[in-house]
Amino acid sequence: MQAVEQSVTGYIKFQIIQIGIQNGIFEGLKEKSSVKNLAKNIKCDERYLKEWCQAMTLGGILDCEDDLFQVKPDAYDFITTQKENIDLTASVGEQLPKVSAAFKTGHGVTYNSYRNVASLIEALMADFYENKIGSVLKTNPLFSDISSKLATGGKIMDFGCGCGKSSISLAKAYPNAQVIGYDIDETSIERAEKNKVGTPNVEFFCQNVFEFDAKNLAQTEKFDLVTFLLCLHDLSYPTKALAIAKSILKPGGKVIVLEMAASDQFCPAAKDEFGSVAISVMHCLPCSRPEDGSPGEDIGNPFRLNQLIQTAKNAGFKKVHKINDGDLNADLMCRESGISLFKIE
Repeated sequence: MQAVEQSVTGYIKFQIIQIGIQNGIFEGLKEKSSVKNLAKNIKCDERYLKEWCQAMTLGGILDCEDDLFQVKPDAYDFITTQKENIDLTASVGEQLPKVSAAFKTGHGVTYNSYRNVASLIEALMADFYENKIGSVLKTNPLFSDISSKLATGGKIMDFGCGCGKSSISLAKAYPNAQVIGYDIDETSIERAEKNKVGTPNVEFFCQNVFEFDAKNLAQTEKFDLVTFLLCLHDLSYPTKALAIAKSILKPGGKVIVLEMAASDQFCPAAKDEFGSVAISVMHCLPCSRPEDGSPGEDIGNPFRLNQLIQTAKNAGFKKVHKINDGDLNADLMCRESGISLFKIE
């Protein structure tokens, strides 16, 4: 079958591309070069480079003329602009043996088993957090009341904040509000503390969301806004997480959930969703399985609207709104980032 054949050759090609990225070969081939000069310039073994260049030429990544090799401009542009996506794919692929074994045992694969996932997701989402989320919240009519409150004060809880880019961006969008970033991963919180320099209205805490206790944060008031930005689907018990969020909201407070863009229900014809579901097979679903082997909710990625509506209802909420529906500004920004935003109340 052609699709299987393409997948096999694509897998091999991807591994060879990784070698090129890790050794600076693509940088060395922005201009035409002989293998001998390339080996000298990037300090790699000449014979290995010869084999690599021939393979990449046959694979359609390089051009070759008179034994001079050069990376194709469109290939170079993709490799450089999609580096975080490429690195994320490589990272989750490293856990293939554990994930494959989990298919037999039903157990999960711990989040910390995956190399640099938090920082890679941080890089992938940086543009949306730094340049778009504040604009969406300030201009979307569904948030006019909350946005007005946060402009003069108020509190935001950002669950699953990772390396802190989301929390910091919210703090900068609403400098009079207090923002709390909350994540289970110690390495991510350490990185968040370094990232927050110059943003005095944000704090970070390392703890499991399911062990959340407002008293531990010295919080005597509840929150105007609680966010789960690209993390709810990774949690073992998203219903419980939303119920916790509901318990700490002020009257009229809102919850925001950010997830990858997807159809409301699984559709076999939606081939553009392959990347999200494939990453879920290798990372999201295994990570969401409880480490003790007990049953989780097994949401996976993407968290589809029909799933989210039922989860929110089970947590005690009444409505789920897709924020980018009917808002051209929000829809454009979300589509550019490949995500959807939901308001739960």
